[in-house]
Amino acid sequence: MSENLPITVGVVAGDEDYPAVEWATYEAAVRGAPLQIVTVIEDLEPTMSAWRLPAEYCHDVARTAQGVVTEASVVARIIADQAGVRDLDIASQVLKGGVRDKLIAQSADSAMMVFGAHTSSGLRHDPISSALATHARCPVVLVPVAGGATTPQHHIVVGVDGSPASLEAVAAAFDEADRRGAPLMAIHAWQENQLHSAFVDAGDSRSIDLQNAETAVLTEQLAGWRQDYPDVAVSFQSAHGDPVEVLTQFSRDAELLVVGSRGLGGFTGMLLGSTSQRLMHELPCPTLIARHRPENERALLHRFPRRAFATKPTTRH
Repeated sequence: MSENLPITVGVVAGDEDYPAVEWATYEAAVRGAPLQIVTVIEDLEPTMSAWRLPAEYCHDVARTAQGVVTEASVVARIIADQAGVRDLDIASQVLKGGVRDKLIAQSADSAMMVFGAHTSSGLRHDPISSALATHARCPVVLVPVAGGATTPQHHIVVGVDGSPASLEAVAAAFDEADRRGAPLMAIHAWQENQLHSAFVDAGDSRSIDLQNAETAVLTEQLAGWRQDYPDVAVSFQSAHGDPVEVLTQFSRDAELLVVGSRGLGGFTGMLLGSTSQRLMHELPCPTLIARHRPENERALLHRFPRRAFATKPTTRH
């Protein structure tokens, strides 16, 4: 490849961001990609000559921001060293300007954007994270700030609904499972009033086996990828029920949940509207929102050079 784009993790509040820093460090090491740690501060330069912030205040803000990314870089280095990846390229940067615009622009030069998220009261910066999930030019990963009650199990869950965005999610999930040596579970949730299957006609839906028809959607989307990734152990489940509730149930103890940026049926508005807000507020585990890079429309996934990696590190606090 001609370029090796970084895994970019956004930090704001010191140790609250360590779970996201840990996840991003592990991802960068698995991929053999650089790790970039960023924070954003509003441009404090005066816009009117009659109104000017004290110079010392501007310097304090800049120093604090630099301290945040420096501290996060130290944490990332410790994590990488614990995992035996001592040559991981770690860089940090303080960006100045509008937070939303700067982060979306940063995504154009990143392989993946990673952020911490509160699960009890929604995202720490809900408008920013929602904007990134919708407009970022690379995949976005949201990592719960507070650890779950159970220890994450070594498996990955992907939501499948038959949409084009779902294909991107499946591609990303197989790639992550292959890199991590983790089994993959594909989940397809359906409801009678939101049938996803092309084989079901609304006029005679009661006369056919809905469960089998919906399962056909799932197996059809997995078929080609199972051939491309023969070493990935795959299981699948077609479940009747609310998609967000079903995904939350199956991924609560997962290492990673992968979903598309938008979908059909039960996944419609996954990142826009009430369904999106429910999933993001109840974030059951680190969640990858699959998005392809616009300049490579035909590729479902941006590939990286493969690299061996030791066991997953644990952050020391």
